[in-house]
Amino acid sequence: MARPAVAAGRVSVLPDGNVAYRVKAPRSGAATHRVMTPMEFMARLAALVAPPRTPLVRYHGVLAPNSPWRVAVVPLPPVAEVCGDGAGKTAAEPAGGGEKREAPTKRARIEWARLLWRVWGVDALKCPACEGRMKMIAAITERVGIVRILEHHGPLDRRCRG
Repeated sequence: MARPAVAAGRVSVLPDGNVAYRVKAPRSGAATHRVMTPMEFMARLAALVAPPRTPLVRYHGVLAPNSPWRVAVVPLPPVAEVCGDGAGKTAAEPAGGGEKREAPTKRARIEWARLLWRVWGVDALKCPACEGRMKMIAAITERVGIVRILEHHGPLDRRCRG
């Protein structure tokens, strides 16, 4: 898969708190390490992060978005059912010509708890006390209500009530 931006084996923290990064090949003056302050190291790492909503993978050839042959090699999304007039399923003409293909359905959003599980392996809905399944009963956004609840129960209350 993908390689990390920085090899962890090359980074070390010096006794004075600075960060030393071992370079692949010595540069002028035979310097084998680049010594930086922790903030300078973090700034260099932050420069490697892509801007939001920037595609990290670019496809070329038949997988490119505007390729006329893309429709022949990319699997079809699920089919949309048409409700109401009994006309059946909708069909769309592919960009490259040929047989008619079914129109894609709108993708459903994935709930945040499932995303946390898929990415980090964290079950956000597991009760820390009894390990049962929690469910959301209210979304409180007013500061006054939140403060009243936290003062009543305490923010670190681990007793299971359900």
